[in-house]
Amino acid sequence: MAHQDTYDYDFMVFIGRFQPVHTAHAKTISRALTLARHVVVLVGSVEDRRNLRNPFSFKERAGMIYGTVCSQDRDRVHVTPLFDVPGDDDAWVENVYAAAQGIICQYQAGVPRIGLIGHRKDETSYYLDLFPDWVFVEAPLELEISATQIREAYFNNPAMGEPVTPYLPPATLLFLQAFANKTEYRRLNRDYQFSKATTHEEMMALR
Repeated sequence: MAHQDTYDYDFMVFIGRFQPVHTAHAKTISRALTLARHVVVLVGSVEDRRNLRNPFSFKERAGMIYGTVCSQDRDRVHVTPLFDVPGDDDAWVENVYAAAQGIICQYQAGVPRIGLIGHRKDETSYYLDLFPDWVFVEAPLELEISATQIREAYFNNPAMGEPVTPYLPPATLLFLQAFANKTEYRRLNRDYQFSKATTHEEMMALR
């Protein structure tokens, strides 16, 4: 992607869990790069031990994110961790501002033009309204398949295939294939199979 002389924004902030990085994330980052000189990607849920909702580490997700970006644009994408504050939106907002500012202050001394890119998917997207200092920019449409479904398909079968793989950038697919050979995957897979069996037993008990 060729660099522009002027951009609508100095920085575009993109917040997510990226468990895993999928094509909608990649399209959003590409869109942000056309609008801003720098893109700040804040990766949430970095404190937890690996679990079925958050199976991948910050470092692993950062690698997937950078893997979706063309080499000539990687110096404009800045991935940094964002610490959760369950039940305290005010404290979480402060964390977001602090994490973004940690990147912004390295590149601009004046007053920056900052945008927040995201997609209003459902009630969980309310956080997009918590940053009145930033201009909201609507992201490309979300996937027809959710990250939850991608994780379920992965723990059912690490080879996945249709209809999941078309929604995975090459960097994500390569990472998932390699991760499937690790001890961490086998533990998570056991957790998933146990969870699925328990859920089935609970449903049968309600019949």
